[in-house]
Parts: sequence; structure tokens; C-alpha cells
Amino acid sequence: MTPVTAAAWRSTPSAYLVCDDDECTPPTAQEAFAARAAHVEHIAAGHSPFMSQPRAVAQFITAASEAFR
Repeated sequence: MTPVTAAAWRSTPSAYLVCDDDECTPPTAQEAFAARAAHVEHIAAGHSPFMSQPRAVAQFITAASEAFR
């Protein structure tokens, strides 16, 4: 068991998709979560965009991965 020596989010790029119509996690809270992310986008979707807008989520993942190259 190796002890953790550093938080991964400090050195590994991350992305966050803010769901503007989310009624479970308010967008303002999501913005706080996203503050550390290197790539942030907004989507007009509820709490589960992967269910309601899978293509948009796939495009977000593609754009984020390209931004990190």
C-alpha cells in the first residue's frame, strides 16, 4: 500500500460539464466544482446528460481530450 503523496487534480488535467438545468446539484455549486478543471463547458441538460444527451457528452469528452494534447 503506497501512501498518497500528492493530489492528482493538481497535476492531471481535468474537465467538467456544467449541467445548467440540473435540479439536484445547482449550477452555482457545479461552478465551484469546476473551478479547478482545465476544460469547462455548459450544457442545457439536467442531472444525467449522458442519458438525455449522449452525443453532446461524447462531443464534450472529445473536445476535452483534444484540449489536453
